[in-house]
Amino acid sequence: MKFDNEKILILSAHTDDMEVSCAGTVSRIMRDTNRECKMFSVAFSPALESLPKGFSQDSTNIEFKESMLFQGITNSLLYKYEVRKFPSFRQEILENIVEIRKQFLPTIIFTHSRFDIHQDHQTIYEETVRAFKGRDVTILGYELLENCLSFNSNFFIEIEKEDLEKKINSFKIYKSQIVKGKNLNSVVESLAVVRGSQIRKEYAECFDCIKMKI
Repeated sequence: MKFDNEKILILSAHTDDMEVSCAGTVSRIMRDTNRECKMFSVAFSPALESLPKGFSQDSTNIEFKESMLFQGITNSLLYKYEVRKFPSFRQEILENIVEIRKQFLPTIIFTHSRFDIHQDHQTIYEETVRAFKGRDVTILGYELLENCLSFNSNFFIEIEKEDLEKKINSFKIYKSQIVKGKNLNSVVESLAVVRGSQIRKEYAECFDCIKMKI
C-alpha cells in the first residue's frame, strides 16, 4: 500500500493509544514519504482521572505533544473528555469528528477496532464509522491487545526494525503510564514478530479493515 498523496487521520480515545497500537506504521509512512505525508493525530482524552500521584495535571498533555513531535506529526489535537464516560458524550464526539473531516479531508483513517471492548474505544470506533459513512475513504481499526478478546486480522502493514524501535521509544515518552506498570516493550515486540510471521516478514502491524476506498 502506497501512502504518497494520502491525508491520514489517526483517532485515539486516550493519549497513548496510537503509540502502543500503530506507531510502527506511522514511522514507516514517514520514512516512505520522506516525512512529507499529511498526517493529523487526534486524542479525545488526556486521561487525567487515571494520572498516578506525583504527576501534574498537564503531564499527559505534555507527553502527547512530545510524542507527536518525536514521530514527526506536526498537526495534532487533544480534547478533554473524561475517561470511561465517552458514551455519554457520543453526539459531541461525532460532531468533533465531522468537523475534523470537513477541515482535514482525510483519505485514510486509523481508529479503534470494532473488536475493542473498552467503552471509550468503542465509542470512537462507532462515531468514526458514522462520521465517514458514504465517504470514499479507507478506515483501519488498530489492535490494542489488552482490550481485544478477538480480532479480525485482515490487513497487515510490514514494518522494519527501526520502525519498531521508534514505536517503543514513542510510548516510553509517557512516563505517567510507565509508572503505572505499562512497560510494554516485550509485548509490543513479540506481537510485531507474530504479525510479521503471518505474512512471512520480520515485523508487521495488523489492522481490522473496516472500509476500503475505491
